[in-house]
Amino acid sequence: MNLAKRLLMLSGAVALAGIMAVILSPKVAHAVATAVQVVNDSAHPVPTIATDNHARTAVSLIAGAALPDGSSSQQGQFSDNNGPYTVPAGNRLVLESVSGFFELPTGQKPTTFGVFSTLNGANSSFRLTPTLSSSAGVDLYNFAMPLTIYVDAGTQPSLLCARSSNSGLAVCDALAFGHLESIQ
Repeated sequence: MNLAKRLLMLSGAVALAGIMAVILSPKVAHAVATAVQVVNDSAHPVPTIATDNHARTAVSLIAGAALPDGSSSQQGQFSDNNGPYTVPAGNRLVLESVSGFFELPTGQKPTTFGVFSTLNGANSSFRLTPTLSSSAGVDLYNFAMPLTIYVDAGTQPSLLCARSSNSGLAVCDALAFGHLESIQ
């Protein structure tokens, strides 16, 4: 009888220990993954924000310079529809492409065709290399290239055209495309 009593007490103790282990053990949460589907129609679109949309701040500029007889170089300011372009406060202009032409009396060569700007308070320049495209009474040099030129707020980008001689009339023009980026 003592043996049966001891076995019963031992089994009760084991059962009690098992119950206590279940009660005191940390709970494991099982997550059930469910797909979330947003259903909107064209009358109620999902609102989004374009964080890198340069079309909102697109800039198109034109510059030109006439080199009269006796002048071997000339500078022209880039302008938009409102006149000479000054980069607005709180922004930096990023020029991404420039194209244009330099029309010279036959036999003359362009020596400088460049975009000038101010970056971090210092003057900077980007030289372009025009290619001779025709010679019919005048020599026409063209160029078009992607690039990256940064221009400080409060400053004006400009074009410099220079040639190998100062005789006759020469003309150069450039068209630049880019965008503004906030620096605030």
